[in-house]
Amino acid sequence: MSETSKRTYRRLLPEEWSAARGLWESGRATVAEIATEFGVSERAIQMRFKKDGAVKGSTAADLSASVAHAVVSAEFGSIEDRIEKGRHARAGSFTLAGKIEACLSIIVDDISADPSTAYRHGQSLKALERAMATAERGFLLKEKALGLTAAETIDPLPIIEIRDLGESDIEAIRAVNDDGDDLPDAAAADV
Repeated sequence: MSETSKRTYRRLLPEEWSAARGLWESGRATVAEIATEFGVSERAIQMRFKKDGAVKGSTAADLSASVAHAVVSAEFGSIEDRIEKGRHARAGSFTLAGKIEACLSIIVDDISADPSTAYRHGQSLKALERAMATAERGFLLKEKALGLTAAETIDPLPIIEIRDLGESDIEAIRAVNDDGDDLPDAAAADV
């Protein structure tokens, strides 16, 4: 008679399941590796992860984002410093775009004056188009390297308050403001 070994079952503690799920969701281990490490079957791991709704690598993106944020902060400083560098990059890109646009304008004016030069200026126009695309990609690369969004590098617009003044408000302003330079105290406080 052949001897068969009896299958042994192991029940994991909640802390062990949590550790196993952490490995799975971070994408650092396969089901087989987790099963071997914790001494349970692959099927048990699969069933538990399905029951818990664990998805392989689901926390990897968050972990990657936090690591990227830490690296960017260490390399480029605070968010204020990065925003200032982004604004400086935007200003440089704007200046460069203005120079390219001026060159384009000169070529277009030359072609308008003498259409026979259009073929001769074709290569210059293509080169300026490539230069503009390169400048745009360069700015976007700097912005991405700084970990910024386009909205963060744009200076905020001023807030303009529009009030509907009644007749009494207008009369009060006219009474105090004979020369047009001073506002009454109540109107100045509201502005």
